[in-house]
Amino acid sequence: MKIPIITITNSQAGTVDLPPIFQEEVRPDLIKRAVETLQANARQPYGAKPGAGMRYSAKLSRRRRDYKTSYGYGISRVPRKILSRSGTRFNWVGAVAPGTVGGRQAHPPKAQKDL
Repeated sequence: MKIPIITITNSQAGTVDLPPIFQEEVRPDLIKRAVETLQANARQPYGAKPGAGMRYSAKLSRRRRDYKTSYGYGISRVPRKILSRSGTRFNWVGAVAPGTVGGRQAHPPKAQKDL
């Protein structure tokens, strides 16, 4: 297969032979797969730290005869951390459990996912 060589003044300066690969038929499926591979390799991994939301000293200490009990105070029994204390009264905030304010995400994106 020969193609013409065009100069700057739009005149033909000769012809050149193309390699035989240019006579192959176009494969759109291979082109699409190559483009998708390049785009996937260009993505940067993102996600939560594996210990995110679990770095609290919170624990579930809602037992009937435990020191820091929550019975009779109208709060649910989820893991909480103590913010302040005055005598036997405590100010708690939810931690660790995904359903609480300030808790961890339930199913965060994983940084080690294979893209």
